[in-house]
Amino acid sequence: MTTTVDGPQVGTLNWKLLSTVYRNGVVVNISTATVKRITASRPDGTEAWTKDAEFETDGTDGKIYILTTSESDLDTHGTWRYQAYIEMGGYKGKTLPETFEVYENLEDAD
Repeated sequence: MTTTVDGPQVGTLNWKLLSTVYRNGVVVNISTATVKRITASRPDGTEAWTKDAEFETDGTDGKIYILTTSESDLDTHGTWRYQAYIEMGGYKGKTLPETFEVYENLEDAD
């Protein structure tokens, strides 16, 4: 039997969560952003963490990311929600919420 998991499992380290900032369906150049954060919430709606984010390239592509750095970062399987927060110039705001799936750790799923 072969099992394929398309996404992080509970406890996954160094998993990259990438967020792209759009305005009216167009990618926003966020290269001047002085604050970049991503907040994630567990499937039950409780906030899991807020992490400072890095540019994927130089910010002109609107992309920022975080890496999971602790096994407790993804501590529950199910559908998680996340939002990016950006401050640049006179603008402060969040992206629309998005989701990602965290799967049970296959080693624990016996």
